[in-house]
Amino acid sequence: MSYFLPEGYVERLGAPQSFDLGGDDTWQDEVYKTAAALAYVLDLRMVVDIGTGSGFKLMKYFSDRVTAGVDLKPAVDILRQKYPNRIWVTSTMAVLMDVELVICADVLEHVDGPDYFLVRLKNDAPRAWFVISTPDRKLLERYPKWGAQMGPPRNGCHVREWSFDEFRQYMDQHFEVFRHFISNREQCTQCVIARLK
Repeated sequence: MSYFLPEGYVERLGAPQSFDLGGDDTWQDEVYKTAAALAYVLDLRMVVDIGTGSGFKLMKYFSDRVTAGVDLKPAVDILRQKYPNRIWVTSTMAVLMDVELVICADVLEHVDGPDYFLVRLKNDAPRAWFVISTPDRKLLERYPKWGAQMGPPRNGCHVREWSFDEFRQYMDQHFEVFRHFISNREQCTQCVIARLK
């Protein structure tokens, strides 16, 4: 383990997998707004949302695009009933070939092997733009319920969490990062816009 985390950082490998079918969908809304602006400016037509949850934000911001939502099977089963004319899958393999934009909003912190996860995404979507967000561990420290500087993360479904600088170093290893910013300070969210090097 490294991932540019500090020496002694404690991960939570094997954290339970989760999906969010919540009602208000206020988390990461600004990440989807950022991705929608990018899609509009660059006329990106094929959008894949990894960890789509309820699919609400994908439908809200990309109803005029070809979309595919990827999540765990229970979520996909519900989404196929709710939005039968859209693509909902449990694996990216079937949908990434022609993708132009990949959204990965607060997913990476749930993944045991993020290097494998990112390499697979890059191999499957070599021409895509990527909008990737994750919590900023240093911002989480403001909330005793959520902050754990040296891990394991207080969120029982998180494997690891990165500070702003650590996450940038990690993303630079995989991508050419065009922008890295705090997208929502209250929700402690950091975001990158990137492409393959």
